[in-house]
Amino acid sequence: MRSKDRERMRAALAVATLATVSAWPAIAAAQDDANREYLFHSQFAEHCKRAMPPLSKQIDSAFSAWQSRIPAQRLAAIRDYAGSKAGKRMAQYVGVGISVASGDNKLVASYQCVERINDWGRIDYPAVTNSQIDSAAAKPLLASIAPLALARLDCPTLDGVSAAPATAAKADEASIPLETWTFSGCGRSHAVGIDRRSDRLGLAGKDRSALSGF
Repeated sequence: MRSKDRERMRAALAVATLATVSAWPAIAAAQDDANREYLFHSQFAEHCKRAMPPLSKQIDSAFSAWQSRIPAQRLAAIRDYAGSKAGKRMAQYVGVGISVASGDNKLVASYQCVERINDWGRIDYPAVTNSQIDSAAAKPLLASIAPLALARLDCPTLDGVSAAPATAAKADEASIPLETWTFSGCGRSHAVGIDRRSDRLGLAGKDRSALSGF
């Protein structure tokens, strides 16, 4: 991916992220409002399934895990509200707010929806083997990629993730190839590049584009 294209993608992500943050007070006026919080999360789940269909199974599983941590009596009351006329009206408003803030940008969704999966599901992925990246840095990096890799593998869980030094490649001015990570699950595997950009590590641009459905 060309540097200019990458910069445009980053700009789109930054704008959408700011929009989502700015819209949050209007969507859920009080953090402790359980009804609005539930509607926000449920509508974000629906948004992610529309924006990133391959993530749908993981979204459903993670959102179910999030709901399971809510006390049963409280969850029942919240669901009653969600099914009421007022709740449905509020859900529609919340859904529109999320859609306007996030748009249909698959790059933005590849970050936001993966973050939701990890936040809701609290998933414990297997550690990356043979990586030269410090484990403290590798763990969050793995979490940011794993749901996309699982969607490509069409598999609910990872059997393992292995690392190898990146093959020789010409680095552009923005990123330097560092390692190749191979994700395995359900008898299949998929390899992606890990790049260093300035002082940050991340999924190679071409692989994020491919996994995000560009």
